[in-house]
Amino acid sequence: RFSLAQASERDIFDLSDQDMADLPLPQGCRHALYALFDSDVVTRSSQTEALRKAAASGKASFSYLAPLDQDDAEERIAQAARLGIKALVLHPYLQNIVGERLLKALALARAAERAGLFVQVCTAYGSRQIFAIRPLDVALAVAEAVNCPVVLTHGGGAKGRDALLIADAMPNVLLDTSFSLSWWLGSRIEDDFAFALRKLGPS
Repeated sequence: RFSLAQASERDIFDLSDQDMADLPLPQGCRHALYALFDSDVVTRSSQTEALRKAAASGKASFSYLAPLDQDDAEERIAQAARLGIKALVLHPYLQNIVGERLLKALALARAAERAGLFVQVCTAYGSRQIFAIRPLDVALAVAEAVNCPVVLTHGGGAKGRDALLIADAMPNVLLDTSFSLSWWLGSRIEDDFAFALRKLGPS
């Protein structure tokens, strides 16, 4: 059974003991998107067929975090597409996307587009790296590098207004609220998300 139910960043990078054929759907949900942060999941023969079947089931979609520092990263992205995975994930904080690492991330985004995937960029704003890594800088650079859809997961979080302005300027950029709406409930940032929805439209 797919048992990874605890909020643990360490554990999400190792899905080797997870049953990809038994993915839970949240109550009342007909379809879920699972972000796979274990870069080996697309090469692990014990999981690939189950992953392919899960992707074809209509109940689940998958996005994939490819390794920035491995020579076969682009081939892994192509393999992910062959398995039915729909998107590449870039996570500026977890992947330390700054400086020359941004160039690597852009190369992976282009490889994802060639493979027929779209790109998700985690744009939550916070953590101890709050002033060292700038997720929206990464998101804008990715959106300028590709023509495929670029989804800003968490909608920029505390910087939702900036995310809105990027989406307004870039026709291939979409905002996704993810956990931001519930986390910022009752704050002025919640109002910013409502404004963004009115400004950009629900699509």
